[in-house]
Amino acid sequence: MALVAGANLTTQIFKALLAHPRFQAILGAEQLATNTFPSGHTTAVASIAIAFLFVVPREWRALTALIGTVLVATVGCSVMALGWHYPSDVLGGILVASAWGFAALAALRAGEAAPPRRRAAQAPKRAAISVK
Repeated sequence: MALVAGANLTTQIFKALLAHPRFQAILGAEQLATNTFPSGHTTAVASIAIAFLFVVPREWRALTALIGTVLVATVGCSVMALGWHYPSDVLGGILVASAWGFAALAALRAGEAAPPRRRAAQAPKRAAISVK
């Protein structure tokens, strides 16, 4: 959940911060919007595909990765064919989702490697010695 939300929020922030006109003479009157980098559509589908890899059983990961790759490529090509984004916008969306995916993986691995913490109530008690 954090991976998908974080990646898409990051993309929206980048769109606002990096918005600028990118005039291309070859496009004539059909210029792209100023806030197209990175692609939000591509970020969404890529982050969902990566998130699925965290929740499917190990045996299903290869098939899940293949299906996710096909979906990301399809959405990426579609938004370029529709004239909504440049290839760099699509690649930017994939990179944002990948960065969040690697951050989530690092957090999970760090959590697995950390020794378990004891609560105060679970701390071993010293035996009291009484001499009478």
